Amino acid sequence: MRASTESSGVLGLFAVAIAVALLAGAAGCGSADESRATEARAAWARQAERLCRQATLRFEQMPPVHITTYGKVVPTIARNERALADGLRALKAPMGERRSIERLAGLLDRQANQLDAASYTYTHLEKAGAYDAYKRHVRRVRDLDGAIERAAQSLGASACVDSPVRTRYL
Repeated sequence: MRASTESSGVLGLFAVAIAVALLAGAAGCGSADESRATEARAAWARQAERLCRQATLRFEQMPPVHITTYGKVVPTIARNERALADGLRALKAPMGERRSIERLAGLLDRQANQLDAASYTYTHLEKAGAYDAYKRHVRRVRDLDGAIERAAQSLGASACVDSPVRTRYL
């Protein structure tokens, strides 16, 4: 009888040890998964920062926005914004971040559309209502800056916070 009690006690301890080991292993997996997710997000942010710095450099190499260059420079700025949005979309998104990345890229696309519209209306100011439309598009471009900054910050892409479109020059 004693051998039976001892063996069931040993088996019980063995079962508890296995359960503890399984729980510890499961907890460890969560930490490893979290670590991989954090590293994937950091890698994405580094790549996004590189793209944003490149976009800023392209902007800085352009001639200044001026009355005589507006019709050429502003559409180039818009193309730069779209290229940045496409580049961000092309990066491998960390798990769970695709929607946030698409939001940032979509905001950049919207800003590029408003830049194109501002450029078009500016070059057609002789038309009735064109000046009001131009001002409206410029205001929308500037309004999008804050949303772009917040979206970039939420993704850890600090170089993207200072939008490549220096809307203060519009």
